Amino acid sequence: ASGCVPTAAASVVSYWANQKYPQWRGDDKTIKDLVLRLRSKLKMTPFPDLDGFTPNRMALAGAYPSELLKVLKAETVAYNVPIQMGLGRFTFPLFKKEIDSSRPALLSCMVRVAHKPQLSWPHEVAGVGYCEIDGVKLVGVMDNFFPTNHKEAIRWIRQDAFRSILILRPRKE
Repeated sequence: ASGCVPTAAASVVSYWANQKYPQWRGDDKTIKDLVLRLRSKLKMTPFPDLDGFTPNRMALAGAYPSELLKVLKAETVAYNVPIQMGLGRFTFPLFKKEIDSSRPALLSCMVRVAHKPQLSWPHEVAGVGYCEIDGVKLVGVMDNFFPTNHKEAIRWIRQDAFRSILILRPRKE
């Protein structure tokens, strides 16, 4: 019930908190706590589930990437995290550069719902890998709405589904 935007953001913030900037975790003990902290700062818009995206037709919630950028920038100031950020149009070469530099990115896409492929929606995910198979460029993502019991499972999505990329880089780089 948290929304894909704060969940994807929490995945990337957790990465940076585990790698270089533990202060970014703040007082949050769990990833769920971090998701809720980020969600509380985002301007979330509820959307009624008229099409059956969720089993109980619970209202969906979303936020724009530009709103996420503002919240994450404020977070880096509040938690003294020396990271710079940028939001732009997704390109595979830019994403590849980020992943090759061990920097996950936040990606906005239009995808089919994994467990209900007859439905598609705008979605925010944490981009963590890439590959090319028979000329098809694929982006590997951590997807909070991917039905699996394995938290390390990666969902592979064709690169043409992606619209924007929010990159986070340590200021020194």
